[in-house]
Amino acid sequence: MADIRFSYELLQELIDTFGDVKTVFEGYGTSTAGTVDSDDPVAHHHADVVKGQEGQLMAATVASLGNARDGTLAVFDDFKSADLAGDGK
Repeated sequence: MADIRFSYELLQELIDTFGDVKTVFEGYGTSTAGTVDSDDPVAHHHADVVKGQEGQLMAATVASLGNARDGTLAVFDDFKSADLAGDGK
């Protein structure tokens, strides 16, 4: 069986990166869509739709980054457990 070398440092870097980027996107929590300088109700409607969709996109991005971080952390923990169960190299 082949000997597998694994880098915990790389996984930790990925975990930290996903966490840091998630934090940045959480900071964007409010919509960045501008306001409408018009009395046109259609323009206001479309601006509200854009803001709503932007909010959904931000929430989905934060959730995805959280899932990526959690999944990477689970892999890290699984490999660590396997190392402890094996010869610990």
